[in-house]
Amino acid sequence: MDGLGLKVPLSEILSLQLREVSRDYPEYLERAEVIYEMAEVEEERFRETLRRGEAVVRRLASELKAKGLSQVPSEALLKLYDSHGLTPDYVAQTVEKMGLKVEPPEDFYSQVAALHQEASKAEARPPIPSGVEAEVSKLKPTRLLYYEEPALREFEAEVVYASQGFLVLDRTAFYPEGGGQVSDVGFLRWEGGEVKVKGAYKVGNVVVHLVEGSLPPLGVRVKGVVDWERRRSLMSHHTATHIILGAARRLLGDHVWQHGALKEPGRARLDITHYAKLSEEQVAALEEEANRVVMENLPVEVSWLPRGEAEAKYGFRIYQGGVVPGRELRIVRIGEWDVEACGGTHCSTTGEVGPIKILRTERIQDGVERIIFTAGLQAVRESRRETIRLRRLASITGSPVEELEKGVETLVEEVKAARREASRLRGKLARQTVERLLSQAVRVEGLRFSAVRLEDFGVEDLIAIAYEASKVAPDLVAAMFGIRGGEVRLVVVAGDEAAAKGVHAGRLASTLASKAGGSGGGKPTLSQGGNLKPELVEEALSQALDILKSQLGRMEK
Repeated sequence: MDGLGLKVPLSEILSLQLREVSRDYPEYLERAEVIYEMAEVEEERFRETLRRGEAVVRRLASELKAKGLSQVPSEALLKLYDSHGLTPDYVAQTVEKMGLKVEPPEDFYSQVAALHQEASKAEARPPIPSGVEAEVSKLKPTRLLYYEEPALREFEAEVVYASQGFLVLDRTAFYPEGGGQVSDVGFLRWEGGEVKVKGAYKVGNVVVHLVEGSLPPLGVRVKGVVDWERRRSLMSHHTATHIILGAARRLLGDHVWQHGALKEPGRARLDITHYAKLSEEQVAALEEEANRVVMENLPVEVSWLPRGEAEAKYGFRIYQGGVVPGRELRIVRIGEWDVEACGGTHCSTTGEVGPIKILRTERIQDGVERIIFTAGLQAVRESRRETIRLRRLASITGSPVEELEKGVETLVEEVKAARREASRLRGKLARQTVERLLSQAVRVEGLRFSAVRLEDFGVEDLIAIAYEASKVAPDLVAAMFGIRGGEVRLVVVAGDEAAAKGVHAGRLASTLASKAGGSGGGKPTLSQGGNLKPELVEEALSQALDILKSQLGRMEK
């Protein structure tokens, strides 16, 4: 609209559009309030992107012109769009005023999509050498015992492939990494040997186990043992993910979709599409609603349906984690609460999930909120750790846990008051020290110079003195070595009059610091030095006047 010179508020256009669309889709009017709110947030976000983007584009244009370029490279356009959301048209409006051209490739947006596809492929690629992947892809499909018997902890199988630390069995209960759920781990044992299963991955219809130890020969029967505590936690986190997603749709609106997820043993995360940052109240409501579903102990039912039948029965909402390949879909249904196409492992009822605790939320990109949570025993342990932290804080503040907030507020106010008093005392000390510097100063070329060693003075104290000196004595040059806790710091200040006569505090600090075994430098009026040796301070002080003279030429008679 800006490009067309239209000043019509977006809300007015939306109102007209809703009125037209609602004739065929009346449900849009029911969601009008959310739609208006989303549009308002997105419009403001877009304006903010343009405000920030102009500075980014101008900086880039200046760099390109400095290199003698007359056109913005395609790589730069891709980066501006991918990182900042700035289209080639917008970039052109800004840089053409600065004498640069913009000619994006015809397939610009296809290149953007390709960048994202490559990144997704890289993330999804299992850590299996290409040679191994090519060999195992020729094997028969692995029988998936983790689907047939979800509670199976031990099983027997035959080794059908073994090479380079990878094993393939004719059947397995080890769940392979996929769908945002990390793989099972455990052991494989046989007569005379054992390997640790560090991970499992899917190559087509074959499950490949990453193992540690000497590989068994082909054809050997092995006993697999799944780390059940880990699997139990993963099941809780996966089912909890579905529960929280269902709660988010009900509490935030139908615009919520799963943008990504990760289920690990210790904790899990769910990324959802939402136009605004979640408030504390919304997070609390999500957690409460999710735990209510847990307490209802709803059945978690798994079934396999032809794709067309599943879509006709449940709609496209089943594709929360993206479109699942295959003619048949594995459907995971939690009562009337949630239904999704999902290949992960789950509890048999919501009650088995245990308590769900949302640890925090964060905005990971425009329009996407990340919910980090834990469930089951992990949630209990996290609550216990939180309780211990609160009790320790209560002990530190001397307040009961119930009054901890008030106790912390009181403590913070006391700290602020102490800092104010410290600042007042530092100012008083600075004024007194400046008086001392002036009383000890010698005349050099119409200026006053003082070099001192100050015991138990830190760098903050020295800087405070320097600022005070520059205010009350613009003709003063002072070199101060402060010593505290065995550490020596140098601060040199040159008032405006001194700087105007050619004194450079940075060069003076550099020379003095080198005499004391360290290094220094800074601005003409204020500089610092560090890494100084206490035993060399007196030697540096004794040469300070001569060093200043070399800057000014001679001492005033």
